[in-house]
Amino acid sequence: MADGLVEFLDYLKRQQIPFTIATASGLNNLKFFFENLDLGKWFNIEQVVYDNGLIPSKPEPDIYI
Repeated sequence: MADGLVEFLDYLKRQQIPFTIATASGLNNLKFFFENLDLGKWFNIEQVVYDNGLIPSKPEPDIYI
């Protein structure tokens, strides 16, 4: 992970500032990163926006809006 990212995510969580992930990756990739980077400490996988085939993906901005 990038330098300072863990501290930043911990800060957001402590301050109860809502945040999530928006990614053009599919569910299999999402699960891989959750398992290998222990993302469950900061993110609820159920709230992550990913490419499930329902939202237009890159280059459309819909997934981030």
